[in-house]
Amino acid sequence: PPQERRRGGGTAPRGRDGGEASDCGGAMRPLLIKGHERPLTFLKYNLEGDLIVSCAKDHRPSLWYSDSGERIGTYNGHNGAVWSCDITRDSERLITASADQTVKLWDVQSGDPLYTFEYDAPCRSVSFSAGEQFALLTTDAFMGSPPAVRILRHMRDVSEQTHDEVLTISDAHPGRITRALWGHLNRTFLTCCEDGFLRKFDTETGKQLAEAQVHEKSIQMMSPHPDGTHCVTASLDKTSKLFDADTLEVLKDYACDRPLNAAAISPLLEHV
Repeated sequence: PPQERRRGGGTAPRGRDGGEASDCGGAMRPLLIKGHERPLTFLKYNLEGDLIVSCAKDHRPSLWYSDSGERIGTYNGHNGAVWSCDITRDSERLITASADQTVKLWDVQSGDPLYTFEYDAPCRSVSFSAGEQFALLTTDAFMGSPPAVRILRHMRDVSEQTHDEVLTISDAHPGRITRALWGHLNRTFLTCCEDGFLRKFDTETGKQLAEAQVHEKSIQMMSPHPDGTHCVTASLDKTSKLFDADTLEVLKDYACDRPLNAAAISPLLEHV
């Protein structure tokens, strides 16, 4: 399991060669992180930026030091590909969604599983709400059941955690929901789908508020700006689009010569 994370003291992190990590005089120093046996599916920094959680098809999410690339440990318990994850602002709790039809809560430092949500379909996208009282989850179509978006209640006291679904929407998407994101103050949420559509929903009622077809093929990824005002997509139609998170209006197109699997907006610079 992951070792106890030391904050505010102790020795500097050490890389695989035993040397201390350095910033190389301020220059960018790329790190090649190796540890998974199958393709990566998702990466997530914690709020402070000192930890990275990686998900892959090898069933074992991993925790890494971002400054040295050293692996701290793995989270063992899934029996299928892990498609996405999220980590709380205090870096104490991790949530993962897997093709094994489960969503798991973990203790980040110990690696212990805290709670398992079980479903009858593969679980794909998961993220904590602002305030972390809820988690937004998508499940795939499976054995006649349609793709669905679900909102789960998240309890800080794990002894009070239950399989409590606040909202379930299973009649709004004709195909796989590839990503779901919370909107401003958790009042709305956005989904992207393999049909190329963006959809916006009211969190309290589940009513669909808007939709827009922004891609001709599947949207593989949707990532928000840290302030939540706009998002960027990546699609198999070889384009990425920057759009307004409120109106779904496309603000800018980015064309490429090959299908795109991921895109992200820099929190510091005007870069995508």
